[in-house]
Amino acid sequence: LKRRAGAFVSIHEFGMLRGCIGTISAVYENLAREIVEHAVSASTKDPRFSPVTEDELSELEINELMRSLSKCDNPYSCPHGRPTFIKLTEYDIERSFRRK
Repeated sequence: LKRRAGAFVSIHEFGMLRGCIGTISAVYENLAREIVEHAVSASTKDPRFSPVTEDELSELEINELMRSLSKCDNPYSCPHGRPTFIKLTEYDIERSFRRK
């Protein structure tokens, strides 16, 4: 991430493109900055879409986290062995709210 390189950042929401901006050649001093700047631009300056709103942000973050987790060798636990997913049935949820 310290070297210079162009980058493209695409933002997807519900499987649909929500923003995409990038360059083939480096514009910033390193790839990390390139990605950050393009991520901000993709979410706020892609002329094909309205800027990402605060309400959308949490949904986008959740979707990206789930995508990232699914690419891991073991998406079901963190490096320390703790679970990243907990299965809750409808019964479990109802019981939590003392409905059953």
